[in-house]
Amino acid sequence: MAGAGSVWNTGNWHWEEKNYKQWGSNRIKELLLSLTLQDNNYSITFPEITKLTGEAAVNIRKGKTILLFEFEIEGTWKADSNTSPSITGTFKIVEFNQEEMDDFHLEASSSEDTENSNKLRHFLQTRAKKELTKTFNQFYVEFKELESNQKKIEEDKKRRVEEEEKRKVALVEKSDEQARILSESRKKEEAVREVIMQQRKDDENAGQGSVWNTGSYFWEEKSVSWAPGRIKELINDQVVNVEGGSVKLVVTEVLGDSSVSIRKGKKIVAYCHELKMKFEGEIQGVKAEGELHMPDFSDDSSFDVIITFTTQNPGQDVFRPVLLGPVREMIRTNLQIFVNQLKEV
Repeated sequence: MAGAGSVWNTGNWHWEEKNYKQWGSNRIKELLLSLTLQDNNYSITFPEITKLTGEAAVNIRKGKTILLFEFEIEGTWKADSNTSPSITGTFKIVEFNQEEMDDFHLEASSSEDTENSNKLRHFLQTRAKKELTKTFNQFYVEFKELESNQKKIEEDKKRRVEEEEKRKVALVEKSDEQARILSESRKKEEAVREVIMQQRKDDENAGQGSVWNTGSYFWEEKSVSWAPGRIKELINDQVVNVEGGSVKLVVTEVLGDSSVSIRKGKKIVAYCHELKMKFEGEIQGVKAEGELHMPDFSDDSSFDVIITFTTQNPGQDVFRPVLLGPVREMIRTNLQIFVNQLKEV
């Protein structure tokens, strides 16, 4: 069944759930309160719904729309006749859902124990089921129409075109800002590089062993205390812009060590770090925040990233391909800058 997802859900491809619980509860009440059944000389109505619990939702995935609902209903019934006193009672409908439209269970009781009341109670629990099924089928048809009527689909197409035009305008407006951020990032990187190069100039034995280490032959290890700070500088406050939005990163913790060792005239660079980061952003109208965990950053690292969302916003799974794609690639690129600078020590 075709339907219309949210604007961010391009092609209705991603999983999306739309809550219709309030609409479903209200509509079921309206249908039952207006229903009248006939049995011999009695007209049976349902004057009050005393309890109605359950859920109603529309799920959208891979271009398909799936209706889901399940309710349990309790209320009162009343039977009026021109020739006999009115009879009242209560009823309960169990397991009314989209898969059992005509296989629900109805329990009925009467406020009195008479021949007529027992007949009416039996009627409700047996023959009335057919009429109630018609009512529930009407609910199903109306529910389906909410998501699949052609007018709504056409309005959705128009809305998506308008949103796409807005996005294009926004991208143009952001181009200057993106250029400014890129320029500042390059200047910052160059400034740090100059500091490192100056440190090398100040140390006449840079990249070699200490003065006592004749010919750099003996084992000597130099600690690289600036490594965690440099890794943070390269990733902190980085903004990755993608189609439909952006994601910003902040490094919260860098664990592990980096070192440069000298042995037999050869320089050995070693590094093994663990990175913990926070992210926040908005993509296609969906906002989300969470944490990224890179357990291993070393010379043979596969740059695996573990994603944890700290928000529970509908549609936030749209962030996963971005975090595992462009965002991880940005982290990889900037960490390579760190590795190159480490090799220059």
